[in-house]
Amino acid sequence: MYSYCKVCKKEVENPNRKPLNRSQVTIWVIIFVATIGIGLLIFAIYYASRPKVYCPDCYTKLEKSDKPFENKTGMLWTRYFNPPPDMLNGKKIIHGHDPVPMKTILEHIEKGYATIPLDNGVPYVGKHKIYNTSKLGSLCAFDMDDRILYSQRNIET
Repeated sequence: MYSYCKVCKKEVENPNRKPLNRSQVTIWVIIFVATIGIGLLIFAIYYASRPKVYCPDCYTKLEKSDKPFENKTGMLWTRYFNPPPDMLNGKKIIHGHDPVPMKTILEHIEKGYATIPLDNGVPYVGKHKIYNTSKLGSLCAFDMDDRILYSQRNIET
């Protein structure tokens, strides 16, 4: 089952239950005290039966789908996409627009991961406020037939 958070714009592998609000906590404390502990057992059953359908970061209700490729927004904006290999039928997802170090690109190719990030941040040479530019700055191309990565360091700056 594929879960996607529209607010965080990412796939969520381990969703959470929605946290109890202040009034719910107060009511459960009153029940616990009034029933001399039996309320704790009732609470445990109630809490365990609540579905885990909320983002652990922002507590927004998640979109769920058995077919993640139908979620066009999720596919365009997610940064952490790990589809089940059997869903891809041996195909690879090659993506960019999120610079990663050359070591990460090579690791994905060598270990045969389902996704291959090809963006090494060619324009990010020199200081940058977000990226560690010492590991970026190459233009990459991947020959899928021979599984060879070609790269050229940015020489214009």
